[in-house]
Amino acid sequence: MWSDQLDRNLQVVGLWREGMQVVARGETGARGACEFWLEDGVVRGGVMFDAGRERRFIEKMLVERARPEPRALADPATHLKALAA
Repeated sequence: MWSDQLDRNLQVVGLWREGMQVVARGETGARGACEFWLEDGVVRGGVMFDAGRERRFIEKMLVERARPEPRALADPATHLKALAA
């Protein structure tokens, strides 16, 4: 799902369910920020705020049932491509 609202872009992949661990990368809602949803350590989805370039890596994590360290997901210095490999 994606939506453009005025000068903002919001993209969502996967599905959030109550009880999932939420890992924020940047300040939630800020430009370039992402939020990830994990269930039992597995990436189940996420939302990107003006960060659409990260979508392909998040989708790959979903397909691969990736289990990245939450600290690495939260660290903007860690490229998502490395976590999706």
